[in-house]
This record gives sequence, structure tokens and C-alpha cells, in this order.
Amino acid sequence: VIGNKIYKQVIATLGARNFTQEHSEKLARKVTGILIELSEEDLRNFESDAAQLNEGIEAALKKLKDTAEYSAMFPLSQ
Repeated sequence: VIGNKIYKQVIATLGARNFTQEHSEKLARKVTGILIELSEEDLRNFESDAAQLNEGIEAALKKLKDTAEYSAMFPLSQ
């Protein structure tokens, strides 16, 4: 399953940024959901190209930063 592989990569990327395990998992589900909304071709590119996946993760995080749920998860984050 493509989504599962991407989810694991997203978790690893978020974990490397000092997010807690709980926050990494919550964010990874959201980020993966955003990435999965893209075309299947983009998903295959993400699987094979870590740099492209990281760009996708960054874009997804920017989308999420404006949501109330993200703010509730990280009340002091900028």
C-alpha cells in the first residue's frame, strides 16, 4: 500500500524534528492524508524520491499550521 509507505516516511521525518511520538503520529496521519489527495503519479514519485517527499511534507505542514487542530496540538508553536 503506497499510503502506508509514505506514512512511515512522514513519521520518520517528523520524528527527526523532535516532535513527540504522539504528535508525530497525529501529524503524520494528517500529512499523509493531504499527500494521498494528490495524484497517484505524485505518490509514486514521493516513494522513490525522498527530496520530493520532503517538499510534499513541508507543503502539507504549511497547510496544517493554519488549522485550529494544529494550534490545539501545539499551542505555543509558531
